[in-house]
Amino acid sequence: MITVEDAVRMSTETYAVLAGALSQAPGIYSLQFASCKTPGEASAAIDEMMEQIRERLCATAGRYSDSAAAWEGGVSSHGRYERIRMALPWVLGAACLVACDERPAGPSDAAQFVAVSTGSEHTCGITLAGITYCWGRNTFGQLGDGTTVTTATPVPVAGARAYAWVTSGVNHSCGVDDAGEAVCWGEGIAGQLGTGGRANSATPVAVAGDRPFAVLSAGTEMTCGVTVRAGLFCWGRNQAGQLGTGGTDDALTPAAVDTVLTWKEVSVGRQHSCALTTAGVAYCWGANAHGELGDGSRNASGMPVRVARAPPLAAVRAGGGRTCALAVDGTIYCWGRNDRGQLGDGTTTDRPAPVPIAAAISFTALAIGAEHACGVDAAGVAWCWGLNFLGQLGDGTTADRPEPLAVAGVPPFAGTSAGAAHTCALTHGGEIYCWGFGGFGQLGNGERRDSPVPVRVSIGR
Repeated sequence: MITVEDAVRMSTETYAVLAGALSQAPGIYSLQFASCKTPGEASAAIDEMMEQIRERLCATAGRYSDSAAAWEGGVSSHGRYERIRMALPWVLGAACLVACDERPAGPSDAAQFVAVSTGSEHTCGITLAGITYCWGRNTFGQLGDGTTVTTATPVPVAGARAYAWVTSGVNHSCGVDDAGEAVCWGEGIAGQLGTGGRANSATPVAVAGDRPFAVLSAGTEMTCGVTVRAGLFCWGRNQAGQLGTGGTDDALTPAAVDTVLTWKEVSVGRQHSCALTTAGVAYCWGANAHGELGDGSRNASGMPVRVARAPPLAAVRAGGGRTCALAVDGTIYCWGRNDRGQLGDGTTTDRPAPVPIAAAISFTALAIGAEHACGVDAAGVAWCWGLNFLGQLGDGTTADRPEPLAVAGVPPFAGTSAGAAHTCALTHGGEIYCWGFGGFGQLGNGERRDSPVPVRVSIGR
C-alpha cells in the first residue's frame, strides 16, 4: 500500500517518475470503491488523506493560509498536490482502495486519464503522466497540436509541459502546468488567450502577468482563473460585463475581478460568469436576461452579486443563460433559463434564484453545457437533463428531459464535463466515455458521427 509518507515523498519528484513507480507496483489498488468502502466513506477518507498531504507539502515547501486559501511559496508543490488530487484512484491505496493479488488490467499510465474538459465542439483531457490530449474541431488551433486539422482521435498538445489543469472553451483551451503557469491556445479574437493581443495560436502561449494559477475556466471568447493566492482574474470578451470588472471593455490580459473576497473556483458561461469563495458562497456577474445570476432579479451586473438563498456550496457551474451549483450536502440547485428543462426541476419555467433539481440523489460531481447539465452520484452513476436533440443526455434517445435521467450502460464514473451538445465522463479506471454530437470527432472514438449512448475515447493504445 502507498502511505501518506510515500505520496508526499514521491510528490517531490516529477510526476512522470511517480507514474512509472506506480506502474511497477502491482497489487496496490482496486478501481471499484465498493470493494473497500462505501462511496461516502471513500470520499471522507480521500479528503482526510489529502489534507494531510497538503499540510506536509506546505510544511516543507511553502505555507498554506486557510483564511486566504492561498499557497505562499511552494508553487511547485501546489502543482504536484493538484496532480495527486486528480489521480487519487491510482495513488492513494492506503485511504480507500484495497490490496489485490494483481494489478487490474488497463491502459498504460500515459493513456490513463485523470481529467476531462469538453468545449463547444472539442474535448481535452490530462493523463496520469501529465500529458494533455485534445480532439475534435480544430479550426482555430484549439487542439493545441500546432495545426488546424480537425481530428476524431486524441492528439497531444504541443510542448513538453506537465499539466495539472485543463479547460476547454468554445474555440480555445487553456491549461495550468505543475509550476502554476497558465497557458492558452486557439482563437484569440477577443483577447481570450490573455497574451495582450488578439491573434490565434495553434500552440500554447503564456498568459500575461506571470501569476501562478490554480484553476482556469474557458468559455465563449473569455477566460477566468483563480490564482494560488485566491485572487480572481478574467480576460477576453466583455460586452455584457461578464469579466466582472465593472465595465464593458474587453481585456487582453488578466483583469482583477474582486480584491476583497478570497476565491476557490470560477466557471465561465456564455455571457456570464460565476465563482465560489473559500467560504462556499457563490457570486455571479454579466448578462441576466433569464435570471442566471441567481440574485432574484433579471438585472445585468458588471460586478459580482451574491447568489440568493443558496446553502453552503461545494461547486458552481455557469452555462448558456443558466447556472447550477452542487451543495455540500450533495443536492444540485439550478437557476436561469429553463425553456428545455435544463434546470432539471421538472418544469420549463425560468428561475431567477436557485431551485433544487427534481431528484432525491446525492451527487458528488456536476457539469453544465450550453443547454443541458449532468451530475455523477455517490455510486458513480451519471445523470443528465435538459436539451437532447443530438443525444447529449446519453439515454439512448433524442428526447428532452426536464428531470435527471440515468445515462445508459456505462461503468461507474468519477466525474463529468458537458459541452455545447456533447458530454464526456471519466471512469475510476482512467478511461473517458463521450456521447452526443460527434460531427467534428469530439467524442474521440475515431468517428465523426453522433452517439446517443456513451462511446469510449480511443488514445491509440
